[in-house]
Amino acid sequence: MFVCTALITFLVGFRHLIREARPDFEWIATLSFTFGLVFSILTFVSDAIQVGSVLGKSGGIDPTTVGSGAEGAILLFGPIARLLTSMFLFTAAMAILGTHMLPKWTGRMAQIIAVFHFVLIPSIFSGTEPSYFYSINGLGIPISGTLLLIWILVISIMILRKKG
Repeated sequence: MFVCTALITFLVGFRHLIREARPDFEWIATLSFTFGLVFSILTFVSDAIQVGSVLGKSGGIDPTTVGSGAEGAILLFGPIARLLTSMFLFTAAMAILGTHMLPKWTGRMAQIIAVFHFVLIPSIFSGTEPSYFYSINGLGIPISGTLLLIWILVISIMILRKKG
């Protein structure tokens, strides 16, 4: 919950900085913000589905198994979130490279991570074995999420250092 709230704050600031750097990039700033916001909302919904379905059950909580809400949230956390994240990163890269508001390598980094997310979208056809990298709920999901968070952290630090 707190990470998604922080992400929304980042998205608002990132959109503002794009518009400040180049007002004619308003459309890409809005598109980037929208993809990121929808991803945040989707993550809130996915969490609610999974947590809500296990609150009344006894025993350990395993959100990767069927019966713990995973069947309702599996597409949201997997391919749908990867699509939204890749689109957010592609549009953020366009904004960075087009406005020159940050170094070029940060835009390229966004493109590389976006491609990684995009490649995970077809995992929808790869089963539900969580121990496999390329299954719909496999190891590719936390790795891709970590890459996104690293990029956001890098961008946040660069923006703070630039403004400070």
